[in-house]
Amino acid sequence: MNSTNNKDLYLIDGYALAYRAYYATLKTPLTNSKGQPTGAILGFVNYLLRLTKEFKCPYIAVVMDSPAKTFRHELFAEYKANRTAMPDEMKSQMPFIFRIVEAFNLTMLQQCGMEADDIIAHCTLSAVEQGFNVWLVTKDKDLMQLIGPNVRMLAPETGGKLDVYGPDEVKKKMGVYPEQIRDLLALMGDASDNIPGIAGVGPKTAQKIIEKAGTVDALIENPSCVDNAKLEAKIRENLDALILSKKLVTLKSDIGFNVEMESLKAKSVNTEACTGLFKELDFHSLLKNPLFATRKMLEYAVKVVSTIDEVHALAKKISDLGYLSIDTETTSTVARQARLVGISIAVDKNEAFYIPVGHECGDASQNVPLQETLSAFRCSGIMA
Repeated sequence: MNSTNNKDLYLIDGYALAYRAYYATLKTPLTNSKGQPTGAILGFVNYLLRLTKEFKCPYIAVVMDSPAKTFRHELFAEYKANRTAMPDEMKSQMPFIFRIVEAFNLTMLQQCGMEADDIIAHCTLSAVEQGFNVWLVTKDKDLMQLIGPNVRMLAPETGGKLDVYGPDEVKKKMGVYPEQIRDLLALMGDASDNIPGIAGVGPKTAQKIIEKAGTVDALIENPSCVDNAKLEAKIRENLDALILSKKLVTLKSDIGFNVEMESLKAKSVNTEACTGLFKELDFHSLLKNPLFATRKMLEYAVKVVSTIDEVHALAKKISDLGYLSIDTETTSTVARQARLVGISIAVDKNEAFYIPVGHECGDASQNVPLQETLSAFRCSGIMA
């Protein structure tokens, strides 16, 4: 799977990327001239710039969590109960990150009562069915269960680097392949989401259980398959927690969420909105990026004059206009030692001419006779 396919979809886990950017700059916090914290915003922008530059991203969307409770809270009231509130410094930056997404002209996917993970799962499976390759821009281990032949993860690392995760990389990091991630998480639980799992079972034990049982479903049917009386007893004591945990870690792709892939097609950034935000946030270095230029670069044509007839035509054009800009190329900056090599002439901001008269070696054949050139300019009254 390569990243040059025109049917490549990049799904950005918005809050995960924002948190990543926030904690990356926590030791060296940034603020603008008004005291507004900006580290997470700048980090988020830099991730977007690197992503779009390196991978082009023909189809792209930012997926955001909903603040409302989800079906997982209905299954388990304590779901995510131990999470600390978003730090005030980050909370103040989130409105700007939403504005950045809008200014970059990126489609944002969010729906009340739905987690970003489930929206990403739904969009991933739908896109794969339609022949897309999908790139998950996140480091969330829950989303690793989606990785497969047409799905890869781009995991943000220190310094803005994006590491590619396929099945082998998941196995190396987690000890199991993507299709076993759900079972692994159900067995060992997840403290960040307050998913119970089986008390006392960590990653290594969970991997051994999966090697013996194959799946959590098979384990629930036959706990004795682990061939360990003590562990079997622990599993039987925690069967209800295990069944609940599997439901909580399972991505729910069959959700009432509709999105047309064509609506996710990449669009040009809104340069005025971006530059306005960058000025407000004191991101002066970003204003130099050509991507955000509000004026087009000057386009001009340069013609090499190759015959004496073209010299005469140029001389007449200059005479008719009555003005020119001229520069010379010489062999030395010392006047007495200098020999004329070429003459550069501009008569318009979009048009310039170069007359080679003293080139040597390989390009000597392009030279126009010097004395005839000077004579043509004298006859037209351009020079004395």
